[in-house]
Amino acid sequence: MKKHFTLIELLVVIAIIALLAGMLLPALGAVKSSGKKTQCINNLKQMHLAVTSYRDSWKEKYPSWLSNLYLNECRDEKVFLCPSDKKEGVRSANRKEGLDNYTEMSTTFDAPGTATAVGFSEPTEDVSHVSYVYEFCGGLWPSGWASDSYEDVQINAQAGVSWQAMKVALLKYCKQMKINLDSRLPMIRCGWHAKGKGEDKLGPFYNVSSTGNVYGSKSEWQKGVDI
Repeated sequence: MKKHFTLIELLVVIAIIALLAGMLLPALGAVKSSGKKTQCINNLKQMHLAVTSYRDSWKEKYPSWLSNLYLNECRDEKVFLCPSDKKEGVRSANRKEGLDNYTEMSTTFDAPGTATAVGFSEPTEDVSHVSYVYEFCGGLWPSGWASDSYEDVQINAQAGVSWQAMKVALLKYCKQMKINLDSRLPMIRCGWHAKGKGEDKLGPFYNVSSTGNVYGSKSEWQKGVDI
């Protein structure tokens, strides 16, 4: 004789399925987040290799913008897109709104129309979106920032100077003073994984230095805190 499930039995089964789903969803979310982090770090490594290739071809000169690497040094446009960046296809911002220094960091936005210092190339229009902050870019150093500094080293800003000029000057001076900064100074950064508010809580940022060192840090990389 065929037995049918009673309403109570069906409700119990549904409740068990819902419980199991509730237990699995956080784990699946963590796996997805970890996958995005891994892909982002791979993107940083590939962009560093592309910058290195560019410098080999242009007598140690850095590219003006990451988008300038396309198509010669980097043929895969997806490398410029962090998987956690929800603004795919919007060529306007490479940093979350609400993060510290968002307004000042807009001078690094790799998009047509971003002010570029004299002597530097304009962003390449063929790239649909760039998620990453390139701190060696040809964008104008923020007018409200008087200097760039590390420990006791301070490089004073000039009117119309580029991000790249400030960072290269800082690297050169540290080398002269025998201060090892190469592996700690971020060249390319991602803040799309960052959560929290305030410099002490905001993180993580994923970075790659000019030497290819990939590491996590707070927004203020100078604190040297890996997270």
